[in-house]
Amino acid sequence: MHNVKKKQLTAEQQAARRKENVERAAHYSALSRAAMARRAAGQLDAGSLAAVARVLEVNPDHATLWNFRRECLQAMHGPGTAGKGSAAAAALRAACELEFALTQACLAANPKSYPVWFQRMWVLQWGECVWAYARELKLTTKLLALDERNFHCWTHRRFVVRARM
Repeated sequence: MHNVKKKQLTAEQQAARRKENVERAAHYSALSRAAMARRAAGQLDAGSLAAVARVLEVNPDHATLWNFRRECLQAMHGPGTAGKGSAAAAALRAACELEFALTQACLAANPKSYPVWFQRMWVLQWGECVWAYARELKLTTKLLALDERNFHCWTHRRFVVRARM
């Protein structure tokens, strides 16, 4: 806030905060290296999805890992539901639900993240998720009530409304 003085931390508090930041950075670095190693090895499987999710929950703006996540999903489930049996369609829907849950958690951390909104839009198209449009409208309504200036949310809402027609 403007004209509000920062609370002065003691040397002890500063050292504790610094230590905590170093530990958090080391943890994130280890998670990120593990996910990137799986990407370099070309492992397009559920283990890679889990490794990437752990990183994205900490830093939802890591666009390279969202791209890797899409590659994994396409390798595991194919391009979409058209012409698939009911078991494959159910697996694809479950994968879409997991993506929506992950992106919603990431939006809670950063509601103005380009890669997260792009991932939601991509999942709607890739999974042919017509069943999710009503939920998407509710989500955008909720997020716009919190911050009506979120142009990412407005863009997503326009996409959903256009796709429903």
